Amino acid sequence: MINNGKIEKTAFLPLIDLAVDTDVPNATLLLERLINKKKWKTSGNAYLAESRYKGSEAIIKLNKYKQVLELGSGFTPHAINLGKAIEKYIEVDYSSNLVIKEKLINKIFKDKNNNTSYIAGDIFKNSVWRKISRKLLKEPIGIFAEGFMQ
Repeated sequence: MINNGKIEKTAFLPLIDLAVDTDVPNATLLLERLINKKKWKTSGNAYLAESRYKGSEAIIKLNKYKQVLELGSGFTPHAINLGKAIEKYIEVDYSSNLVIKEKLINKIFKDKNNNTSYIAGDIFKNSVWRKISRKLLKEPIGIFAEGFMQ
């Protein structure tokens, strides 16, 4: 287990629902490495997590975005599941979540092409948006924030 108890509790909620009650690739794999199975308590709303998850990915694929910005990314496996189709994937979340997620992703998927940048911080701060803007390509961008819908 990687969870040291400092992770924001809301970061787990959609991942637990996705891992237990849906067919979203890599959700169970990530959750197994993060928290003990005894703590896998679903919200009972997996259909909401699944529809948001699959809807976001469908829009990204349909519009053929080469770069994506995910706000409040938590532990969902979007970047891994979208893979090489996305040239630049940026995840923004609290540092307590991202440090652990980046370590976990690099450990599990070390041989996969990882085009993900992790930016820790509060998305309501200008300093975070300056960091984001330095990472962006001069192309259309898909932006979504499933993490704020808990």
